[in-house]
Amino acid sequence: MNLEKYDLTQVVSTAVSATFEGMAFTDAEPLGEGSFPPAGSEVFLAGLDVIKPAGGRVSIVLPVRLAREIADNIYSINENAPTEEMITDTVAELLNTLAGLIVGAVAPDTAAFALGLPETSRIDRWQGAVVSGQGSGIAQKGPETGKTFFFTVSGETLSVIVEGDILSARDGRD
Repeated sequence: MNLEKYDLTQVVSTAVSATFEGMAFTDAEPLGEGSFPPAGSEVFLAGLDVIKPAGGRVSIVLPVRLAREIADNIYSINENAPTEEMITDTVAELLNTLAGLIVGAVAPDTAAFALGLPETSRIDRWQGAVVSGQGSGIAQKGPETGKTFFFTVSGETLSVIVEGDILSARDGRD
C-alpha cells in the first residue's frame, strides 16, 4: 500500500467540487465544522468499498431534497420530474465519481485502483449516525473510524466519510 502523501482534506474538497460542478451544475463549499442531518430527517446514504490500491470505504450522506434537486438538474431535459429510481441512480453515480476522484488523487500514478459497487439506501427516519466498516453494507452505526468532511450544496449539508487505509494519505505532503 504505497499511497501518495497528500492533504486528504484538499483532495476530498477538490473531488467534491469537481463532482458537483461537473455533474450537478452546482457549487459545493467546504464547511469548517458541520454536522450530520438531524435525527428524523429523510436522507440518502451511499457507500462503496475501495478495493485497491488500499482498502477502505467512501460514503456520503445527503438529504433527499438535495438528491432530488441534483437529479432534476441532471435530467432537466425531461419534462417530468425524476423518478425515485433516477434519484437513487444519481446518488450512486455521484458517489462513484467522487470516490474515483479521491482514490485517483492519492494512488501512485502507476497504480491501478479498483472500487466496489455503490450501495445506496433511502432512509426515511435518519438516526443521526454514520456508515462505518468496510464491506458492512448500508447500516447506521456510530462513527467508529474514518474522517468526515462536511460541505454545503444548495443550502443543504453533504457529508463525505473516508475510512480505512486510504486515510494514510491525510498526513500532508512529504
